[in-house]
Amino acid sequence: MKRAALLLLFCAACGGSTKLEGSLGSDVSLTYTTVLIQRTPSAIGIVFQTPTPGQSGEDIVLKVTATISDLDLTKPLTIDLAEALTGGAQRGSVVRVVSGDTRGTLPAIQRGTLTFDDPPVVGTHVSGNLNVLFQAGAVFGAGKTVFGNFDSTVTVPGQ
Repeated sequence: MKRAALLLLFCAACGGSTKLEGSLGSDVSLTYTTVLIQRTPSAIGIVFQTPTPGQSGEDIVLKVTATISDLDLTKPLTIDLAEALTGGAQRGSVVRVVSGDTRGTLPAIQRGTLTFDDPPVVGTHVSGNLNVLFQAGAVFGAGKTVFGNFDSTVTVPGQ
């Protein structure tokens, strides 16, 4: 029995839940269990997810996506998520998809960065951090912040 308790304590310290920080956490849970770094030829996304309670599948606690088509991804980099691209679209966006919660769309990013400590090449393990301040207003998430670290292997969605 004592051995099982020690094993459970050890396992909790090794994996378990992690939490993003920031004022958005006063409105919704920012606790997640896994991080995915997904890359396509035109975008990269950091997905913080947790199992959907009582169901199979995953809730997306937060997903940060950045357009990368004109960036050099062969070296460590910091992406300005608030940068305006040709046509007026913003380089970055943030959404959440949590079962039973209709608050999925977050405001445009006033200031924000997505930093990779190493080149985000598919198949490699990279770490980094995100830091976002949403634009002020009267909608869910307005004027709130979210920040935290990530560490995972870069994959291609659906593979």
